[in-house]
Amino acid sequence: MVSSAASGDKSGGSLRVTILTNYFPPEGGSGSRLVGQFARYLATRGDAVDVYCPQPSYHVSHDQIPAGIRIHRRLAPLPTQLPHRLRRGLEHLVRPLLLAAATGASPDVIYVWLPPPALVPAAILLGRRLRCPVVMHVQDLFPFNALDTGALHSTTLANAMERLLRPLYCRAREVVVHAPSAVSYFAGLGVPCRHLPNWVDVPPGPPAPPTLGRPLHLVFAGVMGLAQGLHSILEAATQLRQDSRFRFTFAGDGVRRPEIEQEVARRQITNVTLQPMLQPDAYRRLVADADIFLVSLAPTIKYPVIPSKIGDAMAAGRPIIAALPEGDAADLLRISGAGLVVPPGYGSMLAQAIQELADNPERLSAMGHAGYRYAQTHMATAVVLPQLREILLGRQ
Repeated sequence: MVSSAASGDKSGGSLRVTILTNYFPPEGGSGSRLVGQFARYLATRGDAVDVYCPQPSYHVSHDQIPAGIRIHRRLAPLPTQLPHRLRRGLEHLVRPLLLAAATGASPDVIYVWLPPPALVPAAILLGRRLRCPVVMHVQDLFPFNALDTGALHSTTLANAMERLLRPLYCRAREVVVHAPSAVSYFAGLGVPCRHLPNWVDVPPGPPAPPTLGRPLHLVFAGVMGLAQGLHSILEAATQLRQDSRFRFTFAGDGVRRPEIEQEVARRQITNVTLQPMLQPDAYRRLVADADIFLVSLAPTIKYPVIPSKIGDAMAAGRPIIAALPEGDAADLLRISGAGLVVPPGYGSMLAQAIQELADNPERLSAMGHAGYRYAQTHMATAVVLPQLREILLGRQ
């Protein structure tokens, strides 16, 4: 029988939390930042936090490791000469096993940040071994995300993987999702599931509005991967390259980065500046410097997802123009009033929306202010993180 302490249903006081994650500071990226912020919050509440994570390898930042947290790092011993995508895939299989095998003392609850999907069985086996509950925080719903992005082509294989994961999800005490429509998937499995938006640091007072000068600065910043559908933005920049009212900045890295660089050079798009993946402070400055923040997803994306950069732009009070398929991200922009949504894959429609809003500075300012208000009310760390801790405590 599991003790009341190990059940995670504590009436008060501090928690002993084990975090399993593939991403943690000083590694770069939104996942690392979010998990790091939550671990820091738990530590400030007096909770004992042990983080099991790999050695940082992806755009290591200058951020300080959160204080008051015991960090246990493991290195996946894979040959460095392997092709990048194969190595990344094997790391996503090997790392979770190493992290789960490394954990020792029994916590009150295991909190696991997903992906990679191999952390699902690793966390469940660990929870059984340590006799404690597991809370899963699902960002990308596998294998649907892999099918939508083209990372996985076989629906037969995807269906087999999904069937393997279902009973494991059912062993979690609760699942947390950042995209509202993902709740129905887990509800269909009979798994308790809660929607909480991904959190963001929101300044206490409204940020300075965009300058809306000439040329207007349009910014895309983040992962340049299979899901982002960046060709919509690239096509819009191409169509507007002779219009002196606009300049574009692309900042980030990913598998599509070389392709974007080649296209910018080939098309001689002189109104585009390319920047690398930025350190957190530089990223925040770039977002603040934007007059319009651009977001895109590929037309094939159907799985529940809300790009974290949307929250960053909203918190900074920046209006958003987004090329998105119908779904959670488009719904968020419409509900909040933070931005304008056009269909994905049509650069001409995105260019037209940019031109129309350029002539309507009042609407741009109103969207930026609406996004800030929404983020302050629903997405701020001070709002979301206490709710997430309550879930770890086992409170409904």
